[in-house]
Amino acid sequence: MIAPFFILVVVKRPFPASGNLDFFTTSMVFISGFECAKINRKWLASPFAICNPQVSIHSLPIRLFVIRKFASFPIRSRLKNILEIATFSSEAAIIASRSGADRIELCSGYADGGLTPSLGTIRYVKENVKCPVFVMIRPRGGDFCYSKIEIEIMKRDIEVCKEIGVDGIVLGALTKDFEINNNSMLQLCKLIAPLPVTFHRAFDVCHDPFEALEILIGCGVKRILTSGQKSSAMEGAAFISELNAKANGRIILMPGAGINPGNISDLVKQTGCHEFHASAKRISSKSDSFGFGENVLPHPEIIHELKGKLL
Repeated sequence: MIAPFFILVVVKRPFPASGNLDFFTTSMVFISGFECAKINRKWLASPFAICNPQVSIHSLPIRLFVIRKFASFPIRSRLKNILEIATFSSEAAIIASRSGADRIELCSGYADGGLTPSLGTIRYVKENVKCPVFVMIRPRGGDFCYSKIEIEIMKRDIEVCKEIGVDGIVLGALTKDFEINNNSMLQLCKLIAPLPVTFHRAFDVCHDPFEALEILIGCGVKRILTSGQKSSAMEGAAFISELNAKANGRIILMPGAGINPGNISDLVKQTGCHEFHASAKRISSKSDSFGFGENVLPHPEIIHELKGKLL
């Protein structure tokens, strides 16, 4: 005769407005000895024997009597740290992917801080890398206050990117007063959907970053790349942490600018973030007398070191 006993049942449900939290309903349940004997041994392999996310109390293969629901609370599961590598050519993207990057930001125009890459580059990279590819949509260098013509060009570039099958889009649009251009962002995000949107470091020149944060959440932006409005993410770490707390899981804060193997561990601790953006760069060819610029490639060893620090 198996004696009756109590068992803790945890039922996993989605937690509203957050991709980082799971909502667990915990209940104390009474199981008679006979019913206990019928439980599949596989279910008793761990202390949380009845924790299948697809299982509800009513669908268990045994008759349960809920004695008392004593707690409902959010539990933050350990998130995987993600390394995004900024690349400025097809060759750079392939190197980053083969070196272990979790995601690639594909751009052109290193000297301008990142511009929209060519159609050929986007197609080639998508055909030759395995990790997700997020494409920069930025029609020119300079400020982020775009004309109607430039917004139209951005829309056309987005449509082509979606046809090719990119995994996400990186962009940003501000007003002349250094505020989020809500109207333009709503149009662009609607066009990009269902792909995720990253708002780039135009965020770092917004006059009111907390208001900007709320506007971007309202537009449906998935993540914000930021240095905490400082010249490097390390300098802005305290403010990034503050922004991350304010976001409270509604949007991802991704530190970027000056991230290297020597500071990334400190950034993880100081910001509480789980996604990080770096170039891991080495300059393969210096500017010459004709002023043709630099060919910037990521260094595999630096990527390996960064990944190792994020484990």
